[in-house]
Amino acid sequence: MSKSSSHADEPTVVSDTGLSRAWARIFLRILDGRGSEVSPLVLSLTGFDEQGQLSEMAPVRHALDQVLTQKRKISVEDVAYTIFPERLWQIAGRDRTRLFELYKGVYPRYVAMNRRANGRGQYFERLTMYGDDVPSGGNQMEWILSQYNSRSGIRDSMFQAAVFDPARDHIKNARVGFPCLSI
Repeated sequence: MSKSSSHADEPTVVSDTGLSRAWARIFLRILDGRGSEVSPLVLSLTGFDEQGQLSEMAPVRHALDQVLTQKRKISVEDVAYTIFPERLWQIAGRDRTRLFELYKGVYPRYVAMNRRANGRGQYFERLTMYGDDVPSGGNQMEWILSQYNSRSGIRDSMFQAAVFDPARDHIKNARVGFPCLSI
């Protein structure tokens, strides 16, 4: 018996040095496809400047946000914040220990503010509060960064982190909105 799937046989790979171009290429791939998503999708971004920023074109971001609003989806900035809370990073004075403390303190409020969107978690929550059986008390990011900063010659696979949690995510629902990203 075959099951229908919205997934392609092979992953779509988008590699770019510009964030806006990458989003535009993915958006065009969705329009050319057979549905409303591209899955699986591999996105590789390079070309970060000295401040860790990628080039972005405001009109492309604006157009994408308009489509997301029309489709009753979350804005680019709101989704980005679930991956990395840039505003908290600034408040923490770019001190990662302080960032992790701040996030842990405010995370329950993020869930309470929008239980529908955040009730299953956020990406940064999974990266920094995964579970006690993970090194660094469940903070995958702290472990990765401390290993990276403590020595040279670490393996590439050390930069992988899990956001999918079988204990929380293997559920019977046909579709869930979170998590849909692997890091």
